[in-house]
Amino acid sequence: MATRVFHGDFSTPADFLARRDLLAALAGTEFPVFLSLPSGKAIPWAAEFLRLLKELRPAVKVVVGGRWVLREDVSWLRPALGGGDLFVFGTAERRIVDLLRPENWAGVAYTDRTFPASGPEFPLRDLPDLDYTLLAGYPDYTTSLEVSRGCGMGCSFCLERDVPLQTLRTPANVVANLDRYARLFGTNITPYFECSFFRPPATWIAEFADRYKAEGLTVRWRTESRVDSLTPSQLERLAAGGLKVIDLGLESASARQLLAMRKTTRPDVYLRKADELLRTCAENGIWTKVNVLLYAGETEATLGETLDWLERRRSWIKGLSVNPLVVYRDGTSADGYLRSLRELGARPVAEGSLETLGFVDLHLSEDFDWVNSLERCLRIGQSFMTARDYFDLKSFSYFPRSLTWHRFEIVVAQTPKAILPFRQNSQP
Repeated sequence: MATRVFHGDFSTPADFLARRDLLAALAGTEFPVFLSLPSGKAIPWAAEFLRLLKELRPAVKVVVGGRWVLREDVSWLRPALGGGDLFVFGTAERRIVDLLRPENWAGVAYTDRTFPASGPEFPLRDLPDLDYTLLAGYPDYTTSLEVSRGCGMGCSFCLERDVPLQTLRTPANVVANLDRYARLFGTNITPYFECSFFRPPATWIAEFADRYKAEGLTVRWRTESRVDSLTPSQLERLAAGGLKVIDLGLESASARQLLAMRKTTRPDVYLRKADELLRTCAENGIWTKVNVLLYAGETEATLGETLDWLERRRSWIKGLSVNPLVVYRDGTSADGYLRSLRELGARPVAEGSLETLGFVDLHLSEDFDWVNSLERCLRIGQSFMTARDYFDLKSFSYFPRSLTWHRFEIVVAQTPKAILPFRQNSQP
């Protein structure tokens, strides 16, 4: 039987396993089920799914992956999941065919059966292209294209802080994939250029923009980067090559907090570049969604600095994503990181949750306990974004392609206003 990919979306594990197409796929294959964990917060869902799957198909083998959840230690994850026959570390593109046969597993490198003797995998030289026709219900999904891996900029809260930034896909390959997506889905696609840090050199941008124009593409796309990484001239060329939305990791406009999270060693230069980038994006019709992180030691004063800075640039910002710091399990280094956060005034909401859940929520400071920080994040989002802003941003690369503004309004009307990260009128 052909490979099939299924997303759980927002269904319960029981509802997911009741899908006829999924049941047919399970009944028609002798190969293992591959279960991907995108986040530690997906573990409870995955554990219930595994329990129900084993009741339905007791003999089925399950291969569990999730680069940032597993890392290289499953001693805590195996009991949390309550199942899993093989745990695969890393990204596994080179090994995925060998994983189809359990009799091969003893010889597959970089799994819970062969590490550390096998050592870690080497980075891929060329990133794989995605075949969306393998995904059940693919026409309703927005497309993405992984353009690079790694970051290496050293931000204390990031799991990729020490992972070097890899070379981008070639402009020719990116343009070819955009053309392929447009042919498969239609021209109204809004792809996401997946990466942790989009920082193309000027030569890449020039070649990409030229190829984009030569192919007659009209695709508008989205990506993510730092606020201090792209110059005005680069942004102008990228806008001409289809860039419409960019997610920007500002995190804070407080010099103290920026230094504490190791976002930069020169907050003044960092914020000057952020100001320049936001203005250039607005001038070139690029929507900006700015990420703000409430960090350990956050106070009313430091958050006030950030909000004042953002308020002065409100007209340049399409939306905000505001969240408190969460610490995810990262081998033994997470313990040292938690100690450093305690020195800044933070403390875990639940001691030991790093070991049992794979992540820990925090009381950030005397000013911001966990509940207060969540409430403040919601209020900040509401003050900067309208429902239309939110819909525009989410429908560009996140919401199902079939979701209309009218249907969105109905869902919003049925949702308590207090938990919405946006306001429903146009006034701040």
